[in-house]
Amino acid sequence: MMKNTIKLLFTILISVQAFAATESSIIKVPAGNTMAKMPTIPEISLNRHAAQLVNPEYAATPLPYYEKRYQTVVKRLLKNYNTKSFSLKNEIETAASIYNIKPIHILAAIVGEHVFNVDLKDSIQEYTIKLKIWESYFGGDHPFLNVISCPEIIACDSSKTELDRWGCYATTWNTKMSGRTACDGEKFPSKGFISMFFNPTAAGKTYGLGQLGPIKILSLTDVVHQKSGFPQLTIYQVSDVYKATLDPQITVHYIAASIAQSIEFYKDYAGYDISENPGLTATLYNLGNERGRARALGAANKKAAAKCQAVISPEVNYYGWFVNHIEKDLTSKFEKSN
Repeated sequence: MMKNTIKLLFTILISVQAFAATESSIIKVPAGNTMAKMPTIPEISLNRHAAQLVNPEYAATPLPYYEKRYQTVVKRLLKNYNTKSFSLKNEIETAASIYNIKPIHILAAIVGEHVFNVDLKDSIQEYTIKLKIWESYFGGDHPFLNVISCPEIIACDSSKTELDRWGCYATTWNTKMSGRTACDGEKFPSKGFISMFFNPTAAGKTYGLGQLGPIKILSLTDVVHQKSGFPQLTIYQVSDVYKATLDPQITVHYIAASIAQSIEFYKDYAGYDISENPGLTATLYNLGNERGRARALGAANKKAAAKCQAVISPEVNYYGWFVNHIEKDLTSKFEKSN
């Protein structure tokens, strides 16, 4: 009984000290996985590869399939996005330097999307074709402009950053306008913000090399403008928004900005430095709502510390676990000898 009591007190003491460290210093999360097995892959992702996964070779675990797919993906990416005027590898290294992150974080996010979510046929030429289709679809005007002057939406214009502005727009639409009478008496359909305004092909909500959506582009445009020098975008420039979503040379910088932002959020709100763990940054890239997740983790650990309970560390999902699993090979793509 005494041994168990001492063990419990020791565990509580370590937990409190660990959280206390987040208030005076940042806890650095090391590279690598802490879980021996890959977390469960969502059904929606497994279904994309159902025809291949029926092979008895993958009955015990689908990991060997994704390892083989990764080898194909990384070769095709570095080949398909390599023209006389553009090199994906070089652009990643340039963006990584601008945003003060390791190149592996950017490549990991791109590779993860293509291993689990994206058809391998995409190339720089195909994204150019898609851009023209999108421009034709909208005809120069974006449907969000129909509500941008509504009193409810105008209230968001005091936001200090584009991230705050577009977060406000989405929250306002979803809580005050969707399925309601608003904007001085207009009745709006019951649809989510993305489905209502940002799904031109009705075939998905994220696109391009990094599977970004236009809202993500608009919420990062002030950061990318300041750091990378690309023009700051607004919803009034719909062609430029979708070009940034689809043009690899621009998109890479938005991917870098998103990752750099998630690292900062976890330092500021949760007290963790995740910059050495590409699996964690890839997990956040895959899941989205990085600031909200950092805030939630920080709040949960404050409550845990107050109750002398163990603190919670950031965790990878299946996507991030796989990135850490192949980290050595990903890193090798940026070695000078390659």
